[in-house]
Amino acid sequence: MLKNKNKILIIFITLIFISCSSLKRGYRYGKVEKINYLEEMEYDKTIFFGGSDKLGSINRRMYYFNGMFDRYVSYPVLSRYDYYTPNFLKKRVSNFFSNFREIPTGINEFLQLRFYDGMETTFRFAINTTVGIGGLFDPASKIGLLKHSENLGRTLAYYGVGSGSYVVAPFLGPTNVRDLTSYGITSYGLNEIGAYNYLGMDLASPIGLLVFSVDAKSNIGIYFMDTDYVFEYEYFRYLNKKYLDVLDKKNKYYSKGKGR
Repeated sequence: MLKNKNKILIIFITLIFISCSSLKRGYRYGKVEKINYLEEMEYDKTIFFGGSDKLGSINRRMYYFNGMFDRYVSYPVLSRYDYYTPNFLKKRVSNFFSNFREIPTGINEFLQLRFYDGMETTFRFAINTTVGIGGLFDPASKIGLLKHSENLGRTLAYYGVGSGSYVVAPFLGPTNVRDLTSYGITSYGLNEIGAYNYLGMDLASPIGLLVFSVDAKSNIGIYFMDTDYVFEYEYFRYLNKKYLDVLDKKNKYYSKGKGR
């Protein structure tokens, strides 16, 4: 019971920080810009009460499915994985897949005309794949090469493509039409590239997908319907939308050339 209360408290504090983040910068110039708080409140109410959830009935059923899957499959498997797997081995697996994700990150940075970031990611991948033994180790970070994270969904947002309807995807959880479609295209493209074929590894095989899924879920550490809180679905939808708003503002910032 205490565990559930702590999780609800964390969600509540996160919402407070998100609300505070809506304040526009102006303090450094000795003034505070005016904000239409009524519009902000109406926007937040629209999100929380499902105004943007056009597929609400389907999404709630899918959210319930994900919750049951997490409760009876994901959590039992991952709890044993965390308990029995040495930290050194878990770190190597995590590094390997993290290095693999450098491929779409670098491609999308170049597509967003962020050439410096794209080159940095390319060098990271080259160094970690060779010196880091296929990405098991991360020497690139030790020499100061920063790690970035980009995907096709953000690239489409960079060029003005809207997010589309809110969607709860099976196993993946809250997302939207644009990002879900982009995820499918990226997965197909990476499989066609076969970046690790030279190692005799097929990441699209059942074993490869299983290890990738276990590592990804273990790193995220979020289980749906874990709190048994009556408004958990609404909170997840709200946080997902606010998170997407932050990313869209970031992409607009880059598209205007300010982030290069």
